[in-house]
Amino acid sequence: MISFDAAIGLIGSTLQAGTSAPERISVPDAAGRYLSHDAVARMDVPAFDRSAVDGYAVLPDDPGPVYQILTTIKPGSPGTMRLEKGMTVKIMTGAVVPEGVGRIQMVEHTAIGPDGRVQFLKSSSASNICRRGEDRKSGQTVLPAGTRLDPESLAALTMCGIREVDVIRKPRVAVLSTGDEIIASMEDWAPGKVMNLNGPMLAALCERHGGAVSVQALAGDTRQRLATLLRDALGQSDLVLFSGGVSAGDFDFIPDTVREAGLSIHFTKVAVKPGKPVLFATGAGGIVVGLPGNPVSAYLDFHLFVLPVMARLMGLPAVPVRELSAPLARTFQRRAAERREYVPCRLTRAGLAEQLDYNGSGHFAALWQADGFFVVEAGRAMIEAGSPVPVLLTRLVRP
Repeated sequence: MISFDAAIGLIGSTLQAGTSAPERISVPDAAGRYLSHDAVARMDVPAFDRSAVDGYAVLPDDPGPVYQILTTIKPGSPGTMRLEKGMTVKIMTGAVVPEGVGRIQMVEHTAIGPDGRVQFLKSSSASNICRRGEDRKSGQTVLPAGTRLDPESLAALTMCGIREVDVIRKPRVAVLSTGDEIIASMEDWAPGKVMNLNGPMLAALCERHGGAVSVQALAGDTRQRLATLLRDALGQSDLVLFSGGVSAGDFDFIPDTVREAGLSIHFTKVAVKPGKPVLFATGAGGIVVGLPGNPVSAYLDFHLFVLPVMARLMGLPAVPVRELSAPLARTFQRRAAERREYVPCRLTRAGLAEQLDYNGSGHFAALWQADGFFVVEAGRAMIEAGSPVPVLLTRLVRP
C-alpha cells in the first residue's frame, strides 16, 4: 500500500502530457470543453463609449444647470451629433455617447421645466460613461489556455467577438462494470442481484469533466470475458476504467487480466479511506484505472485518481475540483488513523462542514446529500468542532 501523495506522483511521472491536435468548434457548442490556446479579443469591449445609465449627456465644462434637449439617443443609434454649451441629449443605457461628452446626469436627478428644458437637481462627479476598451482591448487575452468553458466564459468570448475557439480533444474513456451480480434492468432482478450503479455514474462523471465515453459495458466475473472486453476497450479508448474486481477476493481478476494484456501495474492499494483498492496500470496498449466496486469508494476514487489521469491526457496541470477550508460542525473521532480519510459532508448556510450519517462505502444515499468530503489526514484521530478542515467539493449543485 502506498500513500496518496505517492500515488499522485506516480500518475504524474508515468503519463506524458497529452499532445493531440486541438479541434475548432463554435462558441455555443463549447460548453464544458477546455481551451487549447489563449482566446484573444477580436474587438474592444465596450466597442464604443456607452452610457451606463438613463440620463442626460453634457460637455465636461458645462455647469448648467438648465439645458436645452436636442434629441434622444437609444441603443443602436450612431450618436454622431455634437453638443454645445447649454445643450444636452437624453440618452438611454447602452447607447453610444456622442464625442466630447464628459458626463451623464442620471434621469432620477433631473426635472423637466414648463419650457421643455431639463434642470439638473444634484451635482455629481461620476461620469456614468463606460469608456471604449475598459473591459478588454482588441488583442488582449480573454481566457487563457486550459480554461474550462462554462456559461459565463461563453458570454465573455461572445462579448469579445469570438465566434470559434480551439479546444482540447476529449479523451475517450471505456467504463466497464465487473461482477456477475450487476444487472442493467429490473427485468433481470433476482435475489443477490444489484443494479448497475457505478457504470452510469462513472460515465456521467467522465462527461462532466471533459471526457467522451467510448464504451460502456457489464464485464461480469469471467476471465475470458474480462480479457476480451479489455482488449477491445484498449483499442477504442485512451483510458479504460473498471469498477470492482481489483481487491483480493476469489473473483477479483482485474490485476491478472491487466498483466496478461501486457500492461505494467504501478499500484493496487492506496492509503485512503474509503477506496483503498485502486489500480493504476500503463503500457504500450493504453491506460487502465481500476476502482472499487462499492459506489462511494468508486465515486471518491474517480475524483482522487481518475481526474489526474484525464488531466494528463488533455495536457492540463489539473482537472479542477474545488477545495476550500471550512470549520467542522461537530467533533470528529475515529479509532484507526493510519489512512487519510474522506468523510461525506454538506456545507451549512453558516459555512460549516457538517458530517452526514454514513454507513460505509456502500452507502450511496450519503452522496445524494453531500457537497463533498472533508479530509482527515493520516495519523489524526480527532478533530474538534470549529477546527478548520479541507473540504473536497465534488458536487456541482446539491438539490
